[in-house]
Amino acid sequence: VPTLQIGVPYDGLLSAGEDLIFRVFVGAGETLRLDLDSANDDLANELYVRFEGLPSSREFDAAYQGGLQGDQ
Repeated sequence: VPTLQIGVPYDGLLSAGEDLIFRVFVGAGETLRLDLDSANDDLANELYVRFEGLPSSREFDAAYQGGLQGDQ
């Protein structure tokens, strides 16, 4: 599982039906904010986050609350 560095944008492509999973290390007492910026705002992306586990649409600690959108 690739590790994302805080403050360093990930610039990658995601194909239809493809999943990406990343690891992020956040210091104690710190807050993590994620932004998903799609090149195509008409897409339907899903964004899930889970502490110390693999997130899914059924098991997550945080998810984008605005519905399926390109940017989240």
